[in-house]
Amino acid sequence: MDELAELVERVLNGEEPSVSLIERVFREAPLHALVEAADQLRRLAVGDRGSYVVNVYIAYTNVCTARCPICSFYARSPREAYTLTPAEVEALAAKFRREKGVTEAHVTGGFNPELTLDYYLDIVRRLKRLGLTVKAFTAEEVSFIARRMGERVETILEELREAGLDAMPGGGAEVLTDRVRRIVAPAKGGADEYIEVHRVAHKLGIRSNVTLLYGHVEEPRDIAEHLVRVRRLQAETGGVISFIPLRWRPGGSALASNPEYREVIEEKQTPLYDLRVVAVSRIALYPLVKHIVAYWVSLGEELASVALRAGADDLGGTFYNEPVVTAAKGGGRAKGLDPERLEFMIAVAGLEPCERNTFYECRGLRSKGSIAWRSAEWLQWRPSM
Repeated sequence: MDELAELVERVLNGEEPSVSLIERVFREAPLHALVEAADQLRRLAVGDRGSYVVNVYIAYTNVCTARCPICSFYARSPREAYTLTPAEVEALAAKFRREKGVTEAHVTGGFNPELTLDYYLDIVRRLKRLGLTVKAFTAEEVSFIARRMGERVETILEELREAGLDAMPGGGAEVLTDRVRRIVAPAKGGADEYIEVHRVAHKLGIRSNVTLLYGHVEEPRDIAEHLVRVRRLQAETGGVISFIPLRWRPGGSALASNPEYREVIEEKQTPLYDLRVVAVSRIALYPLVKHIVAYWVSLGEELASVALRAGADDLGGTFYNEPVVTAAKGGGRAKGLDPERLEFMIAVAGLEPCERNTFYECRGLRSKGSIAWRSAEWLQWRPSM
């Protein structure tokens, strides 16, 4: 039995694969076989549905004391810095609620030491009044708030939950090995701390996404260790909503300009590497994590659509107003993609489009054109098994 077949057999039997097995498959498995296996497991997990949520991305501040070498978003000078008031956050969300019909607010920001706990609570309450699902504040942000306020993480999460927090985004995971984190995010907490915040959140009934920021200094073993950590968390709590591999965009970050890492970064900035990461993620996390996201904001539209047949089943969302990846591409804020475009990307992949809510409950279709796209003869392809 080859190693890919062994990995698939183990996860189908409900066994936890070893880090070394996942690492070997990542390094050595032919990409076509890897993608085919991941696509089959995707079908077993969710059928042929491809999904997205209609959401707005609100980055409430770019002031950040972490100043990670991997980041292009944080303010380099006071002139570049901004912090939205809770009222401005509400007004921005209300605009997209009114004009685009968003159902979810995705809220993250930097480590701004000037902000109080009341600031974060006020944001959540205002967004809830708009009728939005509030997915806000990464594990790293929650840890920062707890340290800043001199409170336990559990206390902060309880207060956010009482204010109306529905779920947490998965950002800040980077790669869950301390070797990598010391290079890419030295001012952030360790891998254990990230997992612990999610564990506490899940205990309190706050579900969360988990991410993997790849395409820089990680090695296959780092990715394998990351996946095993996520699998164990999900086995323990069941609170992981989805897993999101995020391709890092170097942009003008300090890490990108460091000659020591230039070569290892360049070799990972390829579509084939992207598909390998997505496929291995699906296989290694099966069947515990049901949803794997092809994050179109970092992958681009065409590759994200391809990734839907490499193990992913979801495009993330419309992500109106996204600023973080966009900063690495040259600044400004992304306009986002309308549901019509996302549904077309899903249909092109041969899947059934579905608008979902934050927790992957299908809401149907927003675009009447999706029916025509699905019925078009040239879209009715399936890979050979």
